Amino acid sequence: MNDRRPPMSSVFGSAGFSLVELLIGLAAGSVVMAATMQTLAHLDRRFAGQREAMVQHQDLRIGLGVLEAELRLAGSGSAPSAAALTNRRRVPRP
Repeated sequence: MNDRRPPMSSVFGSAGFSLVELLIGLAAGSVVMAATMQTLAHLDRRFAGQREAMVQHQDLRIGLGVLEAELRLAGSGSAPSAAALTNRRRVPRP
């Protein structure tokens, strides 16, 4: 019944990590995290550039659609006042 253990040494035993091992692990983890953050920052910049290119592409596509519609309507008589002004011949007054 008299089970006396030395304070704290036998409770944890030799299965723990030393301070040096913890510092080495922390340093290695920090290097991995720094590399990961740099990679994510690079990917974020590329994604933003691709998003901007996509917006420009969509704007150009919309502009071409409007231009195509306007060219199809040109001369079809859809705007009578404009067609009358542009297609009218000037007749000299006597």
